[in-house]
Amino acid sequence: MAALFEELPWDTACFGFKVAVWKGPPTALGGASIPSALRAAGVRLLYVFTEATGPDVELKTAGAVWVDDKVLFAKAGLAERPPWEALPAPVGDPGEGLRSLAFESGRHSRFRTDPRMPEACFRALYEAWIVRSCRREIADEVLISGPVADPEGMVTVQAEQAVARIGLIAVRPDAQGRGLGRGLVFAAEAWAKARGLDRMEVATQGANVAACALYARCGYEVVRRQGVYHLWIDSEAPWQT
Repeated sequence: MAALFEELPWDTACFGFKVAVWKGPPTALGGASIPSALRAAGVRLLYVFTEATGPDVELKTAGAVWVDDKVLFAKAGLAERPPWEALPAPVGDPGEGLRSLAFESGRHSRFRTDPRMPEACFRALYEAWIVRSCRREIADEVLISGPVADPEGMVTVQAEQAVARIGLIAVRPDAQGRGLGRGLVFAAEAWAKARGLDRMEVATQGANVAACALYARCGYEVVRRQGVYHLWIDSEAPWQT
């Protein structure tokens, strides 16, 4: 039974309760023994990913709640030069400006939109994401626009074999509408191009209409869509039990 799900150490550490991802077929979640096995393993929140992009009746019956239409964009043939120079963020503590941008980047994420997810858990996850990115632990570079002490926008990028991936990207609300998002995408592309890569991937939420439109304008195409579900194991929210 344990092989059907896998604990996620980073999410677990951020949230303070055990989180796992479902590895078996989604239809198997309907079995009566599954919640008991998860509860016995101490799992409080289970992520389920499917290839369907709309609510699934069987998963809903099992108690899972549809929380995201995950969209993966990709582009081959990257820009060699951004429209303006983006600066690397200093290695170390991100500062309040980058922390605020990290929270802005997750505004449409399932960790923010799931009504059972505490705000503190959302903030802990995205703070860990930007802190570890600025330490260059889970990102190879963090590029910013504007002053280092008060950046208007930022993008994190990582090279994985022959592909570069954008992690976090955000523009400060008062700086939006000036093309900074497009510039940051091209800055990340130029960073990857300079390292011999010619393919970029970035995931976002289908509900994030602005981000989807941005990537389309930058020449990206949808290569995959997934439905994402959260299954809370207890009848009450886990932070109350």
